[in-house]
Amino acid sequence: MFEIDPSTGAGQYRALDASLVIIPALPPLPDGPMPRFGEAEMPALSQLIAFRDRAVDQDTSGQTARIEPADYASMDRAIRDMAQHAEAEQRSWRLGVTREMAKRRAISDARFGADGRGFLTALDSGEIAGDFWAALRTLMFQRIGLLSYHAPEMQGIVRDWLYRFPPRIRVPLVAQLCEPLLDHRQSDVMQALMDAFLAAPYADLRHLETGPAKPERLEDMSAELLAAMLDRAFAAQVQVARFKRLSAASQGEPQDEATMMARAREMTALLREEGVAALTPDQRALVQEFLFEQQPARRQEDGAVQSEINLHRTGAFRAAMAAIAPGKPEGHYMRAALSTRPAGFAGINLALFPTAVVWSYIATHLDMIDRALGLAEPLPVEPKFERAKAVALLRLLPKTPARYGDVLFDIATGKAQGGRADAQALLAGAGDYVTPAFHLLDTRAAGTCEQAARTLGAIGDASAATPLRTRLESKQPIRVEAAILDALAALGAWDEALAMPAHLLEAEASEGLLKPWKDAISWVASLMPPPLQFRDGTPVGPAAALWLLRLGAEIGAPTGSVSIDYRLGALDAASRMALAVWVLERWIDYDTQPWTVEHLAEAWAAYPTLSGRSYVGVRYQTVPGTAYGQKQVSEEGWPQKEDWLRTHPQELRRALASIAAWEHYPNSGHQARGLLAIARHAPTAGIAPTVRRYLEQHRRRTAQAKAMLDFAASIATAECLDVVRSVACDETASRGLRSHASALLPKSCDT
Repeated sequence: MFEIDPSTGAGQYRALDASLVIIPALPPLPDGPMPRFGEAEMPALSQLIAFRDRAVDQDTSGQTARIEPADYASMDRAIRDMAQHAEAEQRSWRLGVTREMAKRRAISDARFGADGRGFLTALDSGEIAGDFWAALRTLMFQRIGLLSYHAPEMQGIVRDWLYRFPPRIRVPLVAQLCEPLLDHRQSDVMQALMDAFLAAPYADLRHLETGPAKPERLEDMSAELLAAMLDRAFAAQVQVARFKRLSAASQGEPQDEATMMARAREMTALLREEGVAALTPDQRALVQEFLFEQQPARRQEDGAVQSEINLHRTGAFRAAMAAIAPGKPEGHYMRAALSTRPAGFAGINLALFPTAVVWSYIATHLDMIDRALGLAEPLPVEPKFERAKAVALLRLLPKTPARYGDVLFDIATGKAQGGRADAQALLAGAGDYVTPAFHLLDTRAAGTCEQAARTLGAIGDASAATPLRTRLESKQPIRVEAAILDALAALGAWDEALAMPAHLLEAEASEGLLKPWKDAISWVASLMPPPLQFRDGTPVGPAAALWLLRLGAEIGAPTGSVSIDYRLGALDAASRMALAVWVLERWIDYDTQPWTVEHLAEAWAAYPTLSGRSYVGVRYQTVPGTAYGQKQVSEEGWPQKEDWLRTHPQELRRALASIAAWEHYPNSGHQARGLLAIARHAPTAGIAPTVRRYLEQHRRRTAQAKAMLDFAASIATAECLDVVRSVACDETASRGLRSHASALLPKSCDT
């Protein structure tokens, strides 16, 4: 059940728990009297005009200095001719810019007058209230838009004028220019208007989308939208014609550029002669066929981004819809949030917004979620949607819509990782899927069993505990066993006193260590753990101790792992604590080890891309008696790799950091951060100082620093939470690190 009232935005949908979720109506935008503009605004307008003229003069009056032949006395004739040709090209370009600026100045003067006073008159009368940006572009007629110059004083004038309009007029205009980023550069003066909207009690993303919606079917396109698109589509079609990978999946071979260009000229001539309004139905059908006959490739050959045909065509749609009404087209932010976001599509992360601002917006666009999840056919005028992003958006709703239960279960228990964890979380309380998950536990595929167990844990039905314990009693692959233990913990059925018998741990270690190590954690194999004891007092063999380290690195998490705790339970309390302290020290030592001469020599041998000029720069900047740029190096006299070992390590590290942009760390413990699951058993009093020291000295290792924050937050003592809070409030820390720390706290700290 899914119903939306288009007049109010109110609606409802059925949730997985059979309850009815009510979507609130769109709160009205406040109205008010229109502002008055007159002589009081003339000084500010004069500043805009002066700024415009200065920028235009700089664009059109610059002349390339003539290059005298004497400057090229040592060069051959070909290079001299190339320089003269480049100079001629510059003059031609300058002449073209001058002509274009003169044409635009004439249009502006005819509409608003030489002093721009007519612009204020049009503002005062409300004539340009709905087309403010187009009128401003006509007034300024700069090759680069006013706001691209990052001129805060000029932007401040425009901002102040817009702020005088009532929200009913202002908000859609602001939406055309500013995105609701929530976190932006302070130099973006115009973003203050968007910030004011987001802080208002009527904030709702639905207010920013006042343009028409894209038609569900091309034949349903309104005459107004078709006419606007025809006016703006041909520039995009020219770009399509020049795009070499024209997709013609439904029409055979791609069309060549010459054919496409000829047809674009034919359609353009038709419109110029007849006009959009005067087109006959047959002519309109012909133009519409031309616009949509190229089927956009859903992916390029490498599977990374969408076809540029799709970009150009949707660009024509956006331009057409913006011409009909101010504001973003209906569904714009959902498309941006769901798109694969190749170059040409702006992306937006709706999860960064307050839930109250976005959830009702998402709930009114479940048709796009349908297409992203494969429940409906994609529209040819939309970008390609990502399934994982659709699942992530569903987590912003107060309850999961019942219509997505089956597809979410398939994603939660499927092989693809994208969206799987979110899908499992969305099935919380969905008891109808407990039995299907039980059936999947009996399959032979370890991956399917693992995800079925995790899904049962996420659903949270206590009846699943007994079957999960039964399967735990039989031998299971490591990953399946870990998932079952995590599920039991999620169901509240985990007994912390439960421990793996010592003989089973040793047998598992003997078998598991025969498998090859992953390269990223192979350094763990060289560690020598301290002496350990089982609960019965017998010593832990080297294989069992090393197996614990390997499992921690492979399946552990900084926040802890029930599977690791299950195996650590085989050790006595003192051994668990000693191993935890030792592991934390070893992980930090490896991750923060500085460069040595030997490491640098190995790096040079392993990374042949650091060659040529970069290597010569390092060599000549670090070896006494030489200067980079002052000595010619012949191919025979090229510096040898052995020369690295004759260079002072500190000098070489400095040169590498400045020239090759290398960090001062040869190792990374990020891939083995699961070892911190073992370190959680260290004395809590010593964890907080260790984490604080690491974050103070190595916080620019962002991934590892976030792992350490997760580790400290999972301990949850007052001292550890204070470390996390200090990072969240530290203005010298990176924005990403502060945000990560803030999310780990029960509530953000006061700054």
